[in-house]
Amino acid sequence: MGILFRIFVTGMIGPTGATYFTVAYEIYNPLFALATAGLPIAISRMVSESVAQGRYRDVKKIKKISTPIFLFTGTLGLVLMVLGAFIVPKLKFVNVTNAVDYCREKEIIEDELEWGRQVSRSEYIAVFAKALPEEAFEQ
Repeated sequence: MGILFRIFVTGMIGPTGATYFTVAYEIYNPLFALATAGLPIAISRMVSESVAQGRYRDVKKIKKISTPIFLFTGTLGLVLMVLGAFIVPKLKFVNVTNAVDYCREKEIIEDELEWGRQVSRSEYIAVFAKALPEEAFEQ
């Protein structure tokens, strides 16, 4: 994750919220790395090599074999993340507060906020400004 994104996230949700985010991100990161770097690059290399050598029948075989593998790993990753969302917060060593409660506690959002309506840019900036620490506004 980009360093600038981490700075903004930490400023928005505070150090405690950033800790929760980091823990969740560490669980998500290996699944993301596998999905974007592992199998796709290996399949891409095999397909490129076969096309370069004119073995188009092998390309069809690679597609036929890799499609179920991608479906299985994608489904497995989805199931792990969905189950993890229900299991991890219930573990004894994990103390997770509701994000909305956290934002209300820190007065980042107001109680009478209407969740179903669209928000203007100025309202979004106002919430963002409340999330940043006071030191962020000093020059």
